[in-house]
Amino acid sequence: MLPANGEPPFRNLTRAQGLTDTVILALAVDKSGNMWAGTQGSGVMRISSSGFVMFGEQDGFETDQVFSVFEDSHRHVMALTNRKKA
Repeated sequence: MLPANGEPPFRNLTRAQGLTDTVILALAVDKSGNMWAGTQGSGVMRISSSGFVMFGEQDGFETDQVFSVFEDSHRHVMALTNRKKA
C-alpha cells in the first residue's frame, strides 16, 4: 500500500547518489537503521541518512567481493568474502 501522499515507500539509489557498484550481492539492516550492501567488486557499503561509507581491501578485506552481510548478537557487522587465490 502506498503512503497517503502517493509517494512510493522506497528510493532508487544509483551512482549519482554515491553507489559505487551496480551489482549488489547482499543486503542487511543493523539495529541502528543503517543499510549494508555487499557488492561484487567494491567491498561493503554502509548506507545511512548521512550518506555512503565504503569498506574494502584498503580496510583489511581479502577481496572486494562480499557475498553476505549481517549483524551478530553483539551488534558487530560481519561481511563474508571470497578469499583471493595466491
